Amino acid sequence: MSLLVHSFTVLADAVNNPAPVDPTGGSKGVDLLLSYTKWGVLIACAVVALASGGFMAIGALSHRPDNVDKGKRALI
Repeated sequence: MSLLVHSFTVLADAVNNPAPVDPTGGSKGVDLLLSYTKWGVLIACAVVALASGGFMAIGALSHRPDNVDKGKRALI
């Protein structure tokens, strides 16, 4: 058993371990575009959440249930 373990150790020493490499090749432009898109979508979701909350508040204060329903649908 010890001979088997020793042979695996000797064979494994011959295999080199390469350094990690960036698979994208440093594509900064695509990364920047995706970052801007991500932040734009996040800001749009926040604006929609605020607008739907406003719809629900205005509909509840003015006793218009159709506006409350529109706000609930936009929030979901």
